[in-house]
Amino acid sequence: MNYQKTLSRIILIARSTIAVFLVMWSIAPHMTEANSLFKPTMHYDTGQWPSSVAIGDLNGDSYLDLAVANKDSNNVSILINTGGPAKLLYTAVPPCRIVDTRKAGGTIDASTQRDFHVFGSGSTIIAQGGNSVGCLAPMGEPLAAHINMIAVNPSDKGNLQAFPVGAGAGAGLSVNYNAIDTNLANAGTVKTVTGSGPNITVASNFSSAHTVIDVLGFYYPAP
Repeated sequence: MNYQKTLSRIILIARSTIAVFLVMWSIAPHMTEANSLFKPTMHYDTGQWPSSVAIGDLNGDSYLDLAVANKDSNNVSILINTGGPAKLLYTAVPPCRIVDTRKAGGTIDASTQRDFHVFGSGSTIIAQGGNSVGCLAPMGEPLAAHINMIAVNPSDKGNLQAFPVGAGAGAGLSVNYNAIDTNLANAGTVKTVTGSGPNITVASNFSSAHTVIDVLGFYYPAP
């Protein structure tokens, strides 16, 4: 790989991104109606403490890709766009608490992980510290869940990662935190595992923390 050429392309893309940002800023007051049409953001993992992002066609396939500079891991994550919209139907639900480790299970210790259900009856969800009457999925078992995950009272700097059971860290949603700014949150979509068992795994990296998770909606196959 020609690293000098790649670096030059990333710098050029970053400059273009700034120009696009300035244009978007100028028209932002007129976009209130358009913004209401967008569905929840999909989140993808990068390295530790991502600090900047550039967008452009990095592999010449006509799709826009992302280059993310990661401060703490001292590297660049390249996120390749595979193209094509996901054929999924999003169904929002009233926010429902599915996990609160302060009430059940205790902190998730550093370098450990725990499995959770994203929907279920009262007995299933309350065992995770969640809503005592349960959190139901309106169209049955989902393919993905849109959640808000909060890191509460961390012992030190680190992050929580939520991902499908069996997929491994790096395949879902992250919340970066430190011991100064507590109760940090991030919302995003996590694929779920189908079947009778738990749907997602939450891993704690570098330090211990409680987590509180609310489910905001579910994804189903589009008709």
